Amino acid sequence: MLVARWLGLGVMEEAWVGIAAVIGHLYPLYFNFRGGKGVATAAGMLLGLYPPAVLLAAAAWLLTFKLSRTSSLASLVATPLTLPLLAWQQPGALLPMTVLTGLIVWRHRANLRDLFAGRERHF
Repeated sequence: MLVARWLGLGVMEEAWVGIAAVIGHLYPLYFNFRGGKGVATAAGMLLGLYPPAVLLAAAAWLLTFKLSRTSSLASLVATPLTLPLLAWQQPGALLPMTVLTGLIVWRHRANLRDLFAGRERHF
């Protein structure tokens, strides 16, 4: 993302570059395309894109985790909450970040099944 900024690309292009990094984390070549959920990588990407959104996401994550003791639920609550702030402050990043939110929700689909069935692991 820093290279995209250095090249003078816009916020939308920076966001797409960041999403490429998240996709690389979600589907790594050397681990048979089985990676993580993308939340931490997305947070790092968002930190480079618009730092106040990370503060909002972190606060939402911490509050949700404190109440539910469930990391996946906290991630699923915090990620989409950044979208209204981005729409207001960085509208060019809204489409890529909406795609990113969809990817993160998709990667959490097993967690969602477990949450609704009452089997999701709590801390």
